[in-house]
Amino acid sequence: APQPLSRATRFFVVKSEEANLQESLKTSVWAVAREVEQDLVAAFKEGRVILLYSPTGTIRFRGFMKMQDLPGSHPAVPWKNKSPPLGQFFTVSWYCLCDVTPTEHTNPWNGDRPVAACQVMQELPESLGNTLCQLMWEKGEPAPKPEPRQQKPDAKPQKPDPKPDPKPKDKGSGGGKASEEKASKSKSHEADGRSDRAGQGAGAPVRYFVIKAPNENIKISQDKGLWATHKRGQQQLIGARQQSKVILCFSALGTERFQGYGIMKSDPNPDLQAPWKCSKRIAQCLGDCFEVEWQAKCSFRSEQTNPWNGGKALWNSRDCQEIAPEVGQELCEMLEKAGS
Repeated sequence: APQPLSRATRFFVVKSEEANLQESLKTSVWAVAREVEQDLVAAFKEGRVILLYSPTGTIRFRGFMKMQDLPGSHPAVPWKNKSPPLGQFFTVSWYCLCDVTPTEHTNPWNGDRPVAACQVMQELPESLGNTLCQLMWEKGEPAPKPEPRQQKPDAKPQKPDPKPDPKPKDKGSGGGKASEEKASKSKSHEADGRSDRAGQGAGAPVRYFVIKAPNENIKISQDKGLWATHKRGQQQLIGARQQSKVILCFSALGTERFQGYGIMKSDPNPDLQAPWKCSKRIAQCLGDCFEVEWQAKCSFRSEQTNPWNGGKALWNSRDCQEIAPEVGQELCEMLEKAGS
């Protein structure tokens, strides 16, 4: 079948020895055969590239990752490769680890063979790629964050500035406390694993959810630093928070806009109260309040779609609809810019 010349996201099945999975998780790099490397380069220049990893000689999937830059951007690492010759290494971000054999799915772009039945690399239709990524996410677990690289023992520490300027920069130069706070917020949604929750650890990934609510209640949340959702959604968020940092992206009901995003900072607590504007019937369906640390406040219309919601517009979500990780991260970056 003819393939589109340009798409927002392109999906490829990549094959490699299973031992390379652990090396990639440690170093956040990947490499493909030299003969297909240019296909990835062309796709990366057009948009987002998602790689679905399948061990050589199997029709299983072990996870998926996002290509972060072009081949040659990273030095070589120990890699088990029999044939064909390997191309250059590039940086990736792993989203999910799993062990899934989707026998019911076939690839129309590869003669309707099983999706993982290819020799080196094979592209998937966008809808099929999204379906497989969501299946792996549901059946697997978020990938751990790679360990920080250790400084070489013989590396000389940098000398401090002998004459540091004790005076804070003025507002015009972009310095000062306000600038530092903004810089801190701009990184808060990234998958860096920072969390105040015991048990999440330094490698906690990030999960993103759309929150749909009346605009007046969103304003109350921004003032009080609290939120409450329906009891079914509450259990979903509690479960996500067991292993992940949970990001809530707020969108007012009846609009196509987002009002900002925040981090879920605590489990629901019956001692926390907020004056929500809602009927008694709806109030009875709400769970307990929990703390939210707002990172960006704005009014922004996103043109994004959510592959984890049938490709619908991102604002057209039910309450507590989960967002594909790469889409959620991009949304938070745009909300920060809109709120600056």
